[in-house]
Amino acid sequence: MPQQPKQRPYFFLYLLMLTMLLLIGCSSTRAPVVDYSSELKSDRFKRHHIVRKGETLYSIAWRVNLDYHKLAKWNGIAGPEYRILPGQQLRLKPPIKPLKAIVQAKKSRPSVVKSRASVVKNRAKKIPKQTAAVSPNRLKLHWDWPTIGAVVRKYAKTDHRRQGIRIAGIDGQRVTAAESGKVVYSGSGLIGYGNLVIIKHNSTYLSAYAHNRRIFVKEGMRVSKGVVISEMGIVPDSKKPALHFEIRENGKPVDPQKLLPKRR
Repeated sequence: MPQQPKQRPYFFLYLLMLTMLLLIGCSSTRAPVVDYSSELKSDRFKRHHIVRKGETLYSIAWRVNLDYHKLAKWNGIAGPEYRILPGQQLRLKPPIKPLKAIVQAKKSRPSVVKSRASVVKNRAKKIPKQTAAVSPNRLKLHWDWPTIGAVVRKYAKTDHRRQGIRIAGIDGQRVTAAESGKVVYSGSGLIGYGNLVIIKHNSTYLSAYAHNRRIFVKEGMRVSKGVVISEMGIVPDSKKPALHFEIRENGKPVDPQKLLPKRR
């Protein structure tokens, strides 16, 4: 019988395993996934924040539910521009007063209270009654709906995910400024808001327009009520087009439907 060539089963098995490992290694190479969920939850409990590129004082204050006036005061940032730089550390909590200052304040309290009482009494005589009845900031603003559509999610004070209202529409639908003001943030740096626009209307009120497909305004621009500022986009959790709209008074979320005109 003719002699058969010697087989090398181990050699071919080794080559097969090596090829499979190379293929698996190539197919499993993916971009790293960054999870910001824990960071988002802890933001409001942090004492400091390092400014990132693209952030503004307003966007940071918005993110941690603070009045931007307080944030500026705690960090010695002057207005009206409130300029901050990437890498800058901001205090998110009020500075603690020295113990001596607290003790001195307690000792001098009676005289301070007495002097304040006399000042208030004198001012009361000069100020007409009608001027103290309604906040002037509230009188100056006449809100309008930022887009057409049904409200599919209402404001809920106790739910941090529902600090505004959600208005349904179609992808690319026009979004307008609910009142005149200055654009103080335009970008996508706030987690959970997508492409976001924040408008400052006066020293008390800010409004926000989230999950836009396109943004047409830039920071520093002054816009009039009714001017188109963006196009409606898709909200990630529902996979449907809608606008998330918020109004904040002194840094705190309020129910937009209480300020917007009633729809017929």
